[in-house]
Amino acid sequence: MEGHRNYYRSIYYLILLKNEFYRIEKNKYKALIAELSKYTVLEDSDNDHLPSHKDLSKVLKYTQARTNKLLKDLHWALISDFTHKLLKIKECVHQIHIQFSYEEQNGKDKKRREWADERSTWLEVELPRTPTIGEEIDLSFMNGLDKFERGCVHSVRHKITGNRQEIYIEVHPIYDYYYKWQRMKNKYEADER
Repeated sequence: MEGHRNYYRSIYYLILLKNEFYRIEKNKYKALIAELSKYTVLEDSDNDHLPSHKDLSKVLKYTQARTNKLLKDLHWALISDFTHKLLKIKECVHQIHIQFSYEEQNGKDKKRREWADERSTWLEVELPRTPTIGEEIDLSFMNGLDKFERGCVHSVRHKITGNRQEIYIEVHPIYDYYYKWQRMKNKYEADER
């Protein structure tokens, strides 16, 4: 038996991938695809404007059970097709975040946290190559802005949203990767006890 399905998430991801609807040729999905194609997922938004599965049922004049099944099957058909025809990423953005880690800020006085937050740097760029853990990043063009402008890469995360790849690069302004490795080792040893 299948567990609970979150149709809001399915709708969100289908709309994110609406540029890939050309892959789906079955007529039973045409009305649903046409309706979903009217919407756009907005960045930095809670996307309250997106329809629910109940809204789609009303607009399409389908029973809710039929709409739910179509949503589930369409989502699966689209994802399954990526094994035959690759999903092409058309945009790649590097998000550089130079800051003290949350763990370091936790427990510090309010003035110290505010100072660190004001100096943290967030920048979206397109880099020809993704920096790896342990490498240093220097944004010297930001000199004089009273922001962190350099540091050592501590983590790199990749997130695929539709045809966009976001590469989040966490940079520590003071400590090199050895410091992070030592903290991870100490945490591991503490957890083992």
